[in-house]
Amino acid sequence: MRESLVKYKKTFILIGVVLLVVVGFFIYRMVTHSVIQYADIEKNTIQTILSHTEDYTEHSRSLAKRLANEENRQKMILSGNVNLGEFSQKSVIARSILANSRIVIDSQHQPQNEEMSANVNVQLQRTSLLKAQLYQDSLYTAVKLPFVQKAFGIKNDRLGEWMSTHHDQQVIEEVPSQLEQSFSLRGMDYIKLFQILQETDLEEESNVSFKDGKYQKLSMNVSAEQAETFKEILIDEVNSNNDSEYTQKVMKYVEQISFPDGFSYDVYYTEDFVRYRQLEGTYRYEEEEHNFNINLDTKIEEDQYRVEFVSNIGHHDGPIKIDYQAIGEPGSDSYNIKRDLNIQKQQNDQAELKWNTRYSSNLQEIQFNINVSSFLPRVEGNVDIKTNIDKDEGQKTYQGDLSISNIKTSFDITREIDFSQETDIEKIDAQDVRFIHQMSIDEYNHWFNGLKEQFNDYIKQIIEKFNPF
Repeated sequence: MRESLVKYKKTFILIGVVLLVVVGFFIYRMVTHSVIQYADIEKNTIQTILSHTEDYTEHSRSLAKRLANEENRQKMILSGNVNLGEFSQKSVIARSILANSRIVIDSQHQPQNEEMSANVNVQLQRTSLLKAQLYQDSLYTAVKLPFVQKAFGIKNDRLGEWMSTHHDQQVIEEVPSQLEQSFSLRGMDYIKLFQILQETDLEEESNVSFKDGKYQKLSMNVSAEQAETFKEILIDEVNSNNDSEYTQKVMKYVEQISFPDGFSYDVYYTEDFVRYRQLEGTYRYEEEEHNFNINLDTKIEEDQYRVEFVSNIGHHDGPIKIDYQAIGEPGSDSYNIKRDLNIQKQQNDQAELKWNTRYSSNLQEIQFNINVSSFLPRVEGNVDIKTNIDKDEGQKTYQGDLSISNIKTSFDITREIDFSQETDIEKIDAQDVRFIHQMSIDEYNHWFNGLKEQFNDYIKQIIEKFNPF
């Protein structure tokens, strides 16, 4: 199981790198070639699709932008209930405890410094059961518990390696504090980067019959040398703008990928929208060569649209197929989008995610279904996300239900945000942290067993506090 999951994480990094190099080259072609018409039509296609939900997500987008750029204080309250699908004494006690408990998290955030700290308070009938302190910056995450003498933590870009070593059922590729910080191209000067590349072979045709109509056709043939040149520039630019360990690891994957025969790209479009895109070629990785082909179709009719993405990536364990479909259509004072993502590797390795979203005034009502046939039970549920922002105060609420096998839970999360107050980060210094990723397996097992004993003793004290008899 673990070996299969490790292969999965490397495979998806590989797919991401292939797409990154190829898409980057397309952007270069769009901004530098004289056929700027295609670039404008592609941009219009994307903007038209996104515009259908813009009126309903104004507060959400505004809040997200401010959270990413302004210091803030937050208070989050989590509560819920659970149905274990049985009527034993244990399940009744569990439901009673959850119904009367909640988690309160008071946090402070300084995005400009990539720092946050939080005080976590687990309460039962508004009486504190457990208080914990959390700190995170761009390098590490640390937790301090009342029953442990020294805080413990882990470097953000070492979490995946540690999880795969100590937990066979969970393999998580590097998880940094913020995904965009781990492998971000936002600091790159795209125009400067792409203009370095030489012109490539390009062919234009008019009034071409293809599938359901007649279109303008644009064909590009990118040589192996041109693809390699772009890859080298990409690596230099990324490394100069992000020197994290995680980024360096990803760049090592990029260095090993080449396109021995280059690749080709065909696009079909009208005067308003791009309808079909076809990409195919061969990539080489670890002395193995595999074919890839990617198709992206967009169909727009008035206020409805359909997006279909299909990719087949060759791999030594068998081809990997990714299918994604999104259908958008208006509702009554709303806009509805049905999405379906299916990933298949070999015959029995398949993952499917379906989620339908109804967008109304600053409200998203989501129904989802997750099915990973190999190693996870079926997960389904719904969540309503409501967002509001007024001057320097914002609020985001999550209400929903989750079903995993025969276990059903309901949850309620309220998040209050204040941008008007100054923040004072409660830092846990690295020198005061015991980093678990530095432990050997024996050291970790000894430490974890001690942690469990300390936790059990702490719980016994809590029980005696509530029931001294």
